[in-house]
Amino acid sequence: MNRMKLRAAAALLTVLLLGCLAARPLGGGQLLNERSQVFLRKSGQSAQEMAQGASQTTTVGDEIWTQSRGRALLKFTDLWLRLYDDTTLRAEDVTPASIKLTLGQGATLAGKTPGAEHIEIVAGDPPIARIVVAGTLLMIARPSAESDAIVRLFSGAVEVLSLRTGERARLETPGWIVITPDGRISRPDDEQMRPIARERGWWDIFREIERDAAGFGPPAGRVAAERVTPVFEERLPAACTEPPVLEIAEPKVADLVVRLDGRALPGCPDDPIVKFVIEWGDGSATAGSFPTRHRYAQAGTYTIIGRALSQQGRESQVRRSVTVRSPTPEPALPNLIGRIVKAPGKAVCGQELGDSVVVQVVNRSNTAAGEFYISLYLAEEEKLTPQAIRLSPAVRPDPRTVTTPGGSTFVERLAAGQAVELIMRGANPIPKSLPEGTRTYWLLILVDETAAVNESNEDDNVGPGWPITIGCLR
Repeated sequence: MNRMKLRAAAALLTVLLLGCLAARPLGGGQLLNERSQVFLRKSGQSAQEMAQGASQTTTVGDEIWTQSRGRALLKFTDLWLRLYDDTTLRAEDVTPASIKLTLGQGATLAGKTPGAEHIEIVAGDPPIARIVVAGTLLMIARPSAESDAIVRLFSGAVEVLSLRTGERARLETPGWIVITPDGRISRPDDEQMRPIARERGWWDIFREIERDAAGFGPPAGRVAAERVTPVFEERLPAACTEPPVLEIAEPKVADLVVRLDGRALPGCPDDPIVKFVIEWGDGSATAGSFPTRHRYAQAGTYTIIGRALSQQGRESQVRRSVTVRSPTPEPALPNLIGRIVKAPGKAVCGQELGDSVVVQVVNRSNTAAGEFYISLYLAEEEKLTPQAIRLSPAVRPDPRTVTTPGGSTFVERLAAGQAVELIMRGANPIPKSLPEGTRTYWLLILVDETAAVNESNEDDNVGPGWPITIGCLR
């Protein structure tokens, strides 16, 4: 009888022990509302918004989500999860031995104690990837229901299984794994992720997570700041210290007149040129611009110095030496006169005048003129001012004319008393940037724009204007 009682007692003890093992107590986490707009729906209950700074225990079946300004911290014994804007998370299994969670969408930073319980996070709802957290610190993100799932490992190791294709990937050093919505896996590097994040609008949230990573998680698994590589901090270019760019071509000399061409440009984008002068070597100086010219009072050799000074005080200098001679008297000089003989009377902004402008140039002297140029301008007044806009003739009207890169029509030679009629070929577009409305402008031609010919009318080469009414609508 005693043996039967002992056996019965042993059987009962075994059942009780097995019952205790089979009915493991469920674990839970503590949810803290760090910012605002954090919601919790406990299993079988309605959703409630948590007060900022409030905390509550969560367990299996509970669903947590944050909205556009939300941010929450979910703490288990050996796992911390920080949820960022527009993130949904559901606890599937929380026991002393394992934690299984579903990340519907959004982004979370996970910090884990090394060697702690088995942790799985499924990304996507419906799921596209299972992520096994074997490391100490990582980011998991799926910013929207249609986007890729992204894993960034900061420390430790992580395993990823595509639930669509069966592909697997493992990281044991810091890096990235990307799973597309159709389940394909790739492993981009930091430099490849920068443009991806910028183009898809993820830059700010990835930067926030990156800044939070150092020192995050349970104390035993925290990562030092120097081990978190900054990927999403703006990289400022090295400070520019270049002086202005100043170039002066070899001077062109005609008797006592010197012509200079070149360019003056800022050496740095944020350091404009504030002063540019040309010292001619005879005690005179002029504000610099190209092309420019100077007439000396007497023959001799002079040193020309160009100086460009930037806003931050950086200076560039260029020197050129010239020798000028007194002119040899000539019996006569060419006298070039130009006028527009045909052009439209009306146009609209953006319209191309094409080949509709015809000009005539006459050499009213008894001396032949060498090469010279003709340019077409659009001006607000019947005179050529610095605000006038040069249009663009662009073809060769006859064997004596060619097109130049500067957009002027070039005439090779014009005999004494001869006239030439030219079509100002090319697009000749009316600028789209003219003010809105309808008003009258002037078409003007400038003969011998580069002053290549020494003329008796050297400073009077702008012919009569041609009125044109232009309408601009926005």
